[in-house]
Amino acid sequence: SLADATLKATVFHNARASHRAAVTATATDDGAYTVDLPYARAGVWVLLLDATRDDGQHFTQEVRVEVPVL
Repeated sequence: SLADATLKATVFHNARASHRAAVTATATDDGAYTVDLPYARAGVWVLLLDATRDDGQHFTQEVRVEVPVL
């Protein structure tokens, strides 16, 4: 579980890989995390996640998310 983790992410749109933004994820009541994207753009976003738990354990993962047209 990452319930006690600090979760940071570097995010970028797949078509704009050079436009990266560092964001901090916010935990929700149901144990999920949310991030605010730096600009509105539909398509595939890449999230490079970096989590550190209170006990010092460290995790990284790359996630691709399809954002629908708003």
